[in-house]
Amino acid sequence: PTAITGLSFTPAGGNAVGANRSITVLGYFKPDVTGTWNFRIRSDDGSYLFLGTNAEVNDNFAPDNIILANAVVDNGGRHGAVSASGSFYLEAGSYYYMYAIFGNDGGPGTAEFFYTKPGGVEDTSGPNGVSDFTGLIFYNTATDGQ
Repeated sequence: PTAITGLSFTPAGGNAVGANRSITVLGYFKPDVTGTWNFRIRSDDGSYLFLGTNAEVNDNFAPDNIILANAVVDNGGRHGAVSASGSFYLEAGSYYYMYAIFGNDGGPGTAEFFYTKPGGVEDTSGPNGVSDFTGLIFYNTATDGQ
């Protein structure tokens, strides 16, 4: 399986995502440290991150309980590349539903995801300076995605 090292919706080579596109990431976030994590998304146009019960999807992988007011990070709207952040308390070793969405309206767009562990500094060790999510994001809880 391919590990998720970074969440960046800017294709390799720096070419931006085309107009009228949306990208969704569904899975599980499994923190390795207990405490309040900070998440940041820098995007052009809108993006959102949901965690926990606010990120559950139904059997058709469609959002069930997705309410924008419950987003951990709400960077919604039509805008140039700007950042928004939010915090969420997480217990180490527990799986949390994760739902991330990015939508680009007109022109080129991009979305880059970052995290800061409790008491730490923002991780930028992933590809192209985004956070490295290796060992933190999984698509399958039974095998840790492997």
